[in-house]
Amino acid sequence: MEYDWEFGERIRCSEDQKSQCIALVSQIVAMAKKAKRNGLLALVQEAEETNSFLLRKGLQLVLEGVQPALVKTTLEYYILSGSYTGKDLLERCIIMEGVLAIQNGINPQIIQELLLSLFGENGHAAYEAEYGDKKTDKLDAFFEKIKKDQAVTPLSSKLGHTIMQLDDQSIQQCLKEISTVDLARALKGMEGEAKIKVFKNLPKRSAAILQETVQHLDLMRDSEMNEAQEKILLIISGLEEQGDIRAAN
Repeated sequence: MEYDWEFGERIRCSEDQKSQCIALVSQIVAMAKKAKRNGLLALVQEAEETNSFLLRKGLQLVLEGVQPALVKTTLEYYILSGSYTGKDLLERCIIMEGVLAIQNGINPQIIQELLLSLFGENGHAAYEAEYGDKKTDKLDAFFEKIKKDQAVTPLSSKLGHTIMQLDDQSIQQCLKEISTVDLARALKGMEGEAKIKVFKNLPKRSAAILQETVQHLDLMRDSEMNEAQEKILLIISGLEEQGDIRAAN
């Protein structure tokens, strides 16, 4: 399906009709969180109970292990053959893009962003008004939960101590060099105070994505955590040698 100016005209609908589709975005994001936490097979019930043919078909194809490219082509054919416009087309695009994003394991926060982009620039405000998750409140609750965490290994303790010795500007410089997944894996075993310091040096949106990623790492192997922590310590060491970061006063 080609998202061009012609498509933009076909998907155009009233603000009232858009608001009726907002709930579908929330439903897709909830499924994405469930799949991220428990695996794709956790969506069997959703596939069986949904009243939407396209959503049911998309989930069935994903659960059957069909390749993403073929899932995309199949859903596109269903949509294009129906000559849908307006709200009907918007709903089906939300479903198609949502199902494909879930299958590809994309972070639920990013899936939400992707789907809301189909609503235009006013989509975020409409979604937050109805389904906003109060990210700041969630982060504060998360900080309260993790603040007493202890380092689980000597390597975790070393990384936590190193981070606590850096000033905020240096931490922000380091974070530019570290992927979200590596950071989440490394944080999982660190002491709470060091974790919170890292979170507070991220933009709110990035902190919310990192929090979600950390909470979905229950099945992470110790070797993955150790590898990520070693990688971050090497990054910090390299930046220190270059004189790009410094310890806090």
